[in-house]
Amino acid sequence: MLSRFLAGIVTLLGATCLHAQQRPLSQNVDFRNFTYSFPVHKFLAVPGKMVWMSLNVKTTITLVNGRYDSDKVTPAQGPSIILDRVLYGYLTSAKQLDAVVVLGYHTGGTAWWSYVYAFSMASGQPKLVGWLRTGSRADFGLYRLDVSNGGLIVDLFDPD
Repeated sequence: MLSRFLAGIVTLLGATCLHAQQRPLSQNVDFRNFTYSFPVHKFLAVPGKMVWMSLNVKTTITLVNGRYDSDKVTPAQGPSIILDRVLYGYLTSAKQLDAVVVLGYHTGGTAWWSYVYAFSMASGQPKLVGWLRTGSRADFGLYRLDVSNGGLIVDLFDPD
């Protein structure tokens, strides 16, 4: 009788621990090692405003350990794209946690700006539903980002 009771407690504790370790599907995606749409050019001009990017862009970059370096020999000279953060929230549905990823574009000089990607996770796999590029630093650069009540709130620095 005691062994059955102990076996029941062990099973219950095991199930509880397993449940506590499971993460939503959206948080199981490795955005540090992920392929993103990107306007690949040798040189990108410093942007001065926020722009929504086309979903039809065919060129991509792949981050490795959260980083993509254009110059593989001397990566510190830039440009480099670095994973800044991943936010999770209810963007496309109140029933499905989605992901918003921020990549920082570092020129190797003083200019830097952000690319913000919004992914729906409805199918269990990330599907890009929108992305934008901010301006550089004080010139409409990214100040704050929030996923709240089904919306994406983007606060930018105002150059004036």
